[in-house]
Amino acid sequence: MLDILKLLLAELFGSKSAELHGSNIFSYEYKKFQQWTILNNLFKGDKVIARIPVQGNTIQTFLNASRLANQGGIEVIACLDSYESDSSMMSRLSAIKSGANFVKYFELLNELPHMNDLYPGEKITSLKQLLDLTNKYSDWIHHNVAGGKAITMAVYNSMDERSWGVWDDVTNTRILKELILYTVADIAAIHLYGDSFGKKLQLVALSDNINAWNKEAEYKKKIWVTECGSDSWDNQVKYYNKIIKLFRNTIDPEKIILYRQLVAISTEADNGFALETLDNGKKSPLYDKLMG
Repeated sequence: MLDILKLLLAELFGSKSAELHGSNIFSYEYKKFQQWTILNNLFKGDKVIARIPVQGNTIQTFLNASRLANQGGIEVIACLDSYESDSSMMSRLSAIKSGANFVKYFELLNELPHMNDLYPGEKITSLKQLLDLTNKYSDWIHHNVAGGKAITMAVYNSMDERSWGVWDDVTNTRILKELILYTVADIAAIHLYGDSFGKKLQLVALSDNINAWNKEAEYKKKIWVTECGSDSWDNQVKYYNKIIKLFRNTIDPEKIILYRQLVAISTEADNGFALETLDNGKKSPLYDKLMG
C-alpha cells in the first residue's frame, strides 16, 4: 500500500521533468562525423553520452567510432559487454587506454547471467566471480586511466525481478545489490524496461532498495540508467513523458541513456526502440520531439 502511495505522489506531484542524456550506438552504425554531432541536439547535459559496446573482435571499429564521437564532443562509455576471457577483458581495456585515451567510462559486462549463453568464449559462472572481476577491472581503471570511472554491469531489467536457474538461482535484484555493496566501482548501472502498473511499483521498491544499499555501501555509487526504452514508435513519446519522467522522480539517476539510437536497416530487430532508421531516413516521433 505504501508503494502505491509513493507511486501516485511521484506521478502526480513529481517536480522533475523527463530528460535523456544519451543513447546506445553500435560501433558499426554511425560512420560519419556529422552523424555523431546530431546527438548534441537531441540530448541534455554538459557532455552527451554514447554507450558503445566493444567485444574482442570489434576493438578497431570501437576505436574508430569513439574517435569520431569524441571529435563531436560526445562522452563515450566503453561497454565491455561480453567476458570472453580475462585476457580479452584486459586486452580491450589496454587497447582503449592506448588508442582512445579520452574514454573515461568503462561499463564492466552486460546483463549476466541472462546473456551468458549468447556471448562468445568463457562464461562467468557465479556472482562471486562477477564481483571479484568487477573489483579487479575497477582497480585497474582507477590506477591506469587518469580520471577513469568504472561502471558496474547492469542486470536484466530491474523492473522485472527474476532468476535464471544458474548462479545458485540468485535474482537480478540480489546481483544489483551486491554490485553496489561489495564492489569498488564508481557507478552502478541499471536497465529499466516496461510501463505496466506492476513494473512501476517495482520501480518504487527498487528506488527504496538502492537508497538503502548505498547508505550501507562503503563505496557509494552514482546511479546511471544505461538502457531504457519502448519497443514501438507509437509509444515512444508517451514513454518519455510518463516513464522517463517517473525514473527522475523516483530513483533520480544521474544519467539516463536510451536504448537505442538507430538501426541501419528498418526491418532489423529492435527497430521499434530506435530513434531513426538509416536505410529510409525516417525519424521516430520521439526524435522529432527531442529535436524540437
